[in-house]
Amino acid sequence: MLHTTRWRPDTCACVFEYQWDDEQSDEEREHSLASVVHCCAEHSDDGQVLFEKVKQENIGKNEALGLVLENAEKLVEEYEDERGELKKRFKKGKEPTWEFDHERRLRLSIPDLTTKEIESVNSLLLTDTSIDVEVK
Repeated sequence: MLHTTRWRPDTCACVFEYQWDDEQSDEEREHSLASVVHCCAEHSDDGQVLFEKVKQENIGKNEALGLVLENAEKLVEEYEDERGELKKRFKKGKEPTWEFDHERRLRLSIPDLTTKEIESVNSLLLTDTSIDVEVK
């Protein structure tokens, strides 16, 4: 069955409606643009180009935060989720903050990392993410 979802990414103020088919598995599922509800001031593209650009910014931000979560052990704690599965999360007060600069480059600010650890995380992010990221 085809579904329509309204999406407000946390990377900008754009708003989209996209469609997806619940008969496809999560791995095969495509999200196709149904409509652009609102285009924010940071973006100037239209339609599918806008949707893909915002989607890639969101995916890249999530990849970057995921890599930090997996590799910055002193900032992370393990916990059991509601199904009893062991997961990782940032310790309270150790969560990275992020923003996009005027060129839409992702900038992460991670508390309590030494200069050497920042360089290490930057190196990891440069090789393993789909967008331009800088840790400060």
